[in-house]
Amino acid sequence: MISNETADPEGELLGSLRSILGPNVLIGVGLDLHGHITDTMCQAADVLIACKNNPHDDYYQTGQRVTRICLDAATKKIKPLLSRVHIPMILFGNDETSGGPLFDLNKVARDFEADGVLDISIFNVQAMLDVPDMGQVITAVTNNDPRMGAIACETLARQLLAREPEFKTDHLEIDDLWPILKQPHTNLPFAVSDFGDRVLAGATGDGVQILREAHKRPEVKAAIPVTDIHAARALQNHAVGETVQISLGGCYSQVEPINLTAVVQLHHDGRFVLDGPWLAGLQANHGLTTVLQLDRLVVVVTERPAYSQDFNFFASLELDINKFDFVVCKSGFHFKLSFAKKAIPLTIGTSGIGQYDPNRIGMRRKPVWPETDETPKISEVAHFNLNSN
Repeated sequence: MISNETADPEGELLGSLRSILGPNVLIGVGLDLHGHITDTMCQAADVLIACKNNPHDDYYQTGQRVTRICLDAATKKIKPLLSRVHIPMILFGNDETSGGPLFDLNKVARDFEADGVLDISIFNVQAMLDVPDMGQVITAVTNNDPRMGAIACETLARQLLAREPEFKTDHLEIDDLWPILKQPHTNLPFAVSDFGDRVLAGATGDGVQILREAHKRPEVKAAIPVTDIHAARALQNHAVGETVQISLGGCYSQVEPINLTAVVQLHHDGRFVLDGPWLAGLQANHGLTTVLQLDRLVVVVTERPAYSQDFNFFASLELDINKFDFVVCKSGFHFKLSFAKKAIPLTIGTSGIGQYDPNRIGMRRKPVWPETDETPKISEVAHFNLNSN
């Protein structure tokens, strides 16, 4: 979480729970693998583990694992010991788990679990957080085995640090997109990630960088969402089939809007059920929505940032993705899950707050590797609940 009052909301929450419940009640926590894991959190929780996949498709399994470990502890089958190591380092890309260094590191972690460690979690932290003691964290939960916990944490930490040069972005530029569209490929459309304006990373969805370039190319067929609260409300006054002149984009962020002439194709209340697998079944609501037609382009104007990483975002608006060259998803990773076998994923390194830039963001925290020339050092392994009953 983010708060103006504290750098560690989860730590304060868990600490409050522990003070109310006392030492004999088990507290188990399942977290996003981009969590910022603090000593306060570890001191309050008996079991603290992360989902293992990015994109995240294993929240359910993570909850199962937390529950299973806690139930075994409650019935005295095990005595969970939480171990933790920290590296003052952030990752700048190549941080999916389906391949690359994190794929290899997770294989090592699973091997430790096959040898008896109850859980190993690799927390890659969210690079844009502005809090003290940022960095990579490895946690291990063992059956009261500090030696094994230390070996597991140190092994993964050393390997993570050794692979640091590989954690660099390989995103395409917008200019790379147009030649790709002309190349022979399967009959599937492309699902294009607007990485700098990715809503799931906290961006507002009001960027129009891809829309502006696509609009210059009359041969391109695309469906592109834009968050614009003012435009979305104003469009409700226009009937389907009516031609409108509208300014879109930059309603929250400092980007130049684009002025368009378009035809109102559809009004929608913004409610749909996510196809998943990420958050499958959840009802989303991005507010008042209007679909605009501009020659071969379709622009989806939403009142609030939308879950456009999900296939049903487009389906709910009667948009057949197969009729387009590409659809734009305001997402960096999760769109690949929902559009698997439906579209070819491409990640475009657009500008916006979804792109890491510590100088633009104005970080107050101490710089960490590779923001600084100081080579990161792996901390000593800390053990929590070592002497608990």
